[in-house]
Amino acid sequence: MTTCPINNYASSEFVSVCIPSNKSFYDNILSLINLSDSEEWMSDIKNTWEVQLSVLGMAFILGFIFMILTKYCGGFLTWFIILMYFALLITLGALCIVWSSPDQHQNLPPQLQDKEALKIIGYILLSIAGISLLLFICFFSRIKKAIAIM
Repeated sequence: MTTCPINNYASSEFVSVCIPSNKSFYDNILSLINLSDSEEWMSDIKNTWEVQLSVLGMAFILGFIFMILTKYCGGFLTWFIILMYFALLITLGALCIVWSSPDQHQNLPPQLQDKEALKIIGYILLSIAGISLLLFICFFSRIKKAIAIM
């Protein structure tokens, strides 16, 4: 070991790295680095490498199966997701408007008893559904082409 040329503390050079010679300073640096966590991580990897490789293999196989299913069921999945999107927006919007009526007020939990807020949320959801429907009509042919390409 040689002495480090430029340092503010007493140190020795070891493999081109200056290591403090003062024991308390060295302990302070080790407490900041916290090597125990990285040692635990490495030990976990060493102990579970077989499981990790098998999970990697299963993920690869499941991904391949999903790609095949997407190829043959992609059209159905796409139209089903679009249909569910509109159904949920319209249903939630209508429920918010119905719940904002005075006769439905007693059946709601305390967090949902603000009638004006429920009505506004309902109209916002229905507006989003309307705008989405207009965009869906505009992009219908492109959606069909994209599904045909899949």
